[in-house]
Order: sequence, then structure tokens, then C-alpha cells
Amino acid sequence: MRMLGRGVPKENVSEIFDRVSFINFNYDRCVEHFLFHALQKLYTLPEKDAKAIVDNLNIIHPYGIVGDGDFGNTSADYVALADGIKTYTEQVGNADVMLSLGAEVARAEAMVFLGFAYHSQNMEL
Repeated sequence: MRMLGRGVPKENVSEIFDRVSFINFNYDRCVEHFLFHALQKLYTLPEKDAKAIVDNLNIIHPYGIVGDGDFGNTSADYVALADGIKTYTEQVGNADVMLSLGAEVARAEAMVFLGFAYHSQNMEL
């Protein structure tokens, strides 16, 4: 987060992720959660401002995502949440996801892999 924020003054913080995209092979929203809190700490932003910035961040979840609501909910419809994911053994065939992945990889000047498993299915994606 400090690298992303280097040279970005508070008045331009809404542009911090303009040149960044994430392809997240996990179902959870840990990246979103981290960035939400990191923005608040690094720039002393109110929650609503940090949330707006993270909500506009381009994050592709090829295997789906568990939930899209606010963090910290104490109840959930787990059947509905399960419908939002594909297990590792299921093939990701959504054309929109495939096009998004290809476009982001093609436009990348640099790619950083964190916690990425080099399974053949992930590499094909």
C-alpha cells in the first residue's frame, strides 16, 4: 500500500488505483478488506471515502466471490453465498471473465503474484 501511495497526495487519493487491477483467485474479500483499512490509515480517510475508492477498484475474481456486502455482517444466507463461487474443480467458462482477464494481462506493464498457486487450471486462465 505504501508503494501504491508513494507520490499520491491526499487530494488525489481517489486516483490511487487508476493504474492497478487485481486478479484474485480467492473467494474471500481479504484484499478489499485490507485496502479499505489501509487507505483509512495512510490517508486518514473516513470510512465512506475509503469504501468508495475500494468499490471502484478493478478486482476480478475468476472463481467468484463470497458476498458483496459490508464487512462484519453477523448473518448471511449461506446458500446464496455459495451460488457466487465456483470450486477449483469447476471450470471457469464465463466469457466476460475470460475477456477481462485477458485484457488486464495484456495491458499490464508489470505483474505481481501473491499467494498464487501455479495449478494448471490457474495458469490456463
